Amino acid sequence: MGIRQKLISPRSSWQNPYVERLIGSIRRECLDRVIVLHERQLRQMLKQFLAYYHEVRPHR
Repeated sequence: MGIRQKLISPRSSWQNPYVERLIGSIRRECLDRVIVLHERQLRQMLKQFLAYYHEVRPHR
């Protein structure tokens, strides 16, 4: 049939729908609501959000 696998380019999240969905969820549900003052605060917020995302948040 001539079908070949084509790999995505490195560091191209827009070519990976799973990563694109996760980044969009982080932006919409977490980062759009706060002002981040420093890197430590951002890391703590992302850690808490990912725990919520994987353990509590309903996935459809």
